[in-house]
Amino acid sequence: MSERHGTSQLTVREQEIASLIADGLSDKAIAKRLFRSSRTVEYHVLQIRNKLGLENRTQIATWFTRRADPAAVPGRPAPDNLPAPLTTFVGRHRELAEVRSLVRTARLVTIAGAGGCGKTRLALHLVAGLLDRYPAGVWFVDLSPLRDPERLAADVAGQLGAERVDDDRPVDGILSVVAAQGATGPRLLVLDNVEHLVDGCAPLAERLLRACAELTVLCTGREPLHVTGELIWRLGPLALPDAAAEAAGRAAEADAVRLFVDRAAMADPGFALAGENAAAVVDIVRRLDGIPLALELAAGQLGPISVDQLRDHLGHHLPLAGTRGLVSRQRTMAAAIEWSEGLLSESEHRLFRRLAVFGGVFTLEAACAAHGESEDVAATLGLLSALADKSLVVAGPAPGRYRLLGPIRSHARGRLRDAGELDAARRRHYDHFLAWAAPAADRLRGREQVAWVARLAEANDDLRAALDYGEEHALDSVLGFALALERFWFIRGHGSEGRRRLERLVDLDDRPTRERALALIALAKLTWARAEPAVVSRSIERSLAIFETLGDQDGVQLCLNHLGSLALSEGRPARARELYLQCLGLADPAGDRRGVGFLHGNLGVAAVLLRDHGAAEAHLGTALEILRDVGDPYETANALTNLGSMELARGRPAAAGGRYRASLDLLSELGPSANLVECLEGIACVAAAGGDAARALRLGAAAAALRQRAGVPASAVVRQLIPLDLDELRARLPRTTARRAGAAGGALSQEEAVALARSG
Repeated sequence: MSERHGTSQLTVREQEIASLIADGLSDKAIAKRLFRSSRTVEYHVLQIRNKLGLENRTQIATWFTRRADPAAVPGRPAPDNLPAPLTTFVGRHRELAEVRSLVRTARLVTIAGAGGCGKTRLALHLVAGLLDRYPAGVWFVDLSPLRDPERLAADVAGQLGAERVDDDRPVDGILSVVAAQGATGPRLLVLDNVEHLVDGCAPLAERLLRACAELTVLCTGREPLHVTGELIWRLGPLALPDAAAEAAGRAAEADAVRLFVDRAAMADPGFALAGENAAAVVDIVRRLDGIPLALELAAGQLGPISVDQLRDHLGHHLPLAGTRGLVSRQRTMAAAIEWSEGLLSESEHRLFRRLAVFGGVFTLEAACAAHGESEDVAATLGLLSALADKSLVVAGPAPGRYRLLGPIRSHARGRLRDAGELDAARRRHYDHFLAWAAPAADRLRGREQVAWVARLAEANDDLRAALDYGEEHALDSVLGFALALERFWFIRGHGSEGRRRLERLVDLDDRPTRERALALIALAKLTWARAEPAVVSRSIERSLAIFETLGDQDGVQLCLNHLGSLALSEGRPARARELYLQCLGLADPAGDRRGVGFLHGNLGVAAVLLRDHGAAEAHLGTALEILRDVGDPYETANALTNLGSMELARGRPAAAGGRYRASLDLLSELGPSANLVECLEGIACVAAAGGDAARALRLGAAAAALRQRAGVPASAVVRQLIPLDLDELRARLPRTTARRAGAAGGALSQEEAVALARSG
């Protein structure tokens, strides 16, 4: 929020209401405190938002806290996710100065230019030098692998590392990172390669800028967004040596020559610019029109051939550039790729075009599958290395990862289509990811959960493309493929995406199969978060009918279990217990110990809500024993959390604290989850019961902020199990103390909140 947003803009009443919002009071509570109607308070809140250019109450609270008491929000190093450069940045001093000046004065700047002209590299080098100017953070998002405008905001949030992304409110996931409560000062978001998603990027950028007054957005693309307030800066090729500079022996001062020489020395360590090769180098950079990607492709060929041979080869493929028009540069870029491609062997060329089927980063294993030939892994690795040597394939963000740059991928995909191999390549791609994702359902329920979530997230663009292919061709295996990803969609907050996919797939084939029944259960689970009990119930009932037709008692038990959980969420614990007991009667204690453990856990929760503490202790103790034994850390932690809530309900906070902390130890290893937040809330209740209201408020505010960032509100069941009341805690403390505690807690990261919870 910029400095023009001062308290002088607000009336005395509005300043008072802003201070109460910072204290965490609701509109209703503020109305009661000030003896005003709720509608009057709502009007004042709207006025505050409009005057300050803010979008929500969290931003009002952060603004007021910083104004009233800057020390209340602890400082921290500015976060950034900028990728580390693999090569040196060369030249562009004038361009850097001009764009730096624009970014300092405008909130939306787009660097526009032809493919291969160095937009991404310029942006990255620019913002790396501006980190001190943006103390609240700098973030970079590569849009090139993304294809679906409808999922743009959710995918951006995912790349930013949002702890959980709600597909129904994806922009909240982005704001949870770039406008995090407690982060103060300017912040910068880079959206790289916007050209193919302009229709989605334009409204997204506008919304983010409205929601976060201190945010600057820097875009790169072949075309601008064309929105109000956007400053467009056109990036051309690198500067070429003029005749006078060449005659005076100063050709090496030109940026195009400097880049070519730098990259040539990487390909051929013995290469250096000298009198005998200067003319050839100048000819090369002129023929390539100073386009950085074309220069790098050409320089990468040196070693096996000399610079004079390189010039001669280019002379046969590229006319000497005379115009600086966009079409001319695009032709030069295409010709440079074609020339590099022309140096490939048939085997290299075949792999090159088949790699275009990948939407983003790929592994050696995936490359072998795309290759589709009889060559072994070593042979494919050799071909990949050859393509990398020619700069047609580049290293990915981690060891063993590869990718094609955007212009090169587009070119290779055209070659794949021209060769009549596109459909076959997509089928190999589908088969590879079908087999690769098959273990996901099991792996996401055990000790490998965190690793598998990361693997699936990295491959998500390709998983979507593979599922699209299976759906387009109505393949029998596509429903099972989607089922394998159901828990991933749930954990990552892609519930809407998974729900839409499953809604289409369950109707591809209306036969009463077990797979279809399981898909209906998955559909119900992914719909749960939307608070549509009728839709959830209908999906479960359809699944139950199929399982009963098949005589599948395990499936019937699964449906009854979910109907019990639905009853629990609707405030009917007695009915839930009936259904859970019915399930337990159908279960096989020896064959499905994990399922039996779940049932005992559910029965324990129902018993806690029914105040049947003896039954709760028995069921939850059994659940804990079984789930520990079968090695399911997440559900073991869930049982421990519920045991903590049972102890709270019995008035034994010390015992509850031990259970919550044991759960927290397990959950910390698994990554972000709603259960982890519940543990923090439970430990806050323990602190409150022990008389430490300030500590309880810090933990409670941290949990509330984590919930908001993740877009995961507490369910009705959780609110009953863990009765945390932040307003009551604030009332116990002096106003300044309460404000400091709430602000400090809300500014904590998940790791810091966990450390605080463990310290008591």
